[in-house]
Amino acid sequence: MLINFFMTLKQERLPVSFTELFTLLECLKQNVIFGNVDDFYYLSRMCFIKDEKNFDKFDVAFAKYFEKIEVLDDLSLYEIPDEWLS
Repeated sequence: MLINFFMTLKQERLPVSFTELFTLLECLKQNVIFGNVDDFYYLSRMCFIKDEKNFDKFDVAFAKYFEKIEVLDDLSLYEIPDEWLS
């Protein structure tokens, strides 16, 4: 998923590198954020964008990539049954 997001940023001619992608992946691994598109937006922007002149390009790329993502309003529908955890 994130490789395609990274490639979308590259297609919008943003100066992003694999180092920044690995930084984002490490933040996600450390559970800096969880399950919120807005939080992911700010985290990924913080990791990828080094100059504020690229904020608009990032917004375009982010919207292009995530335009088809559904919002999960009720995460309780996706709870793991207790018997699965035993």
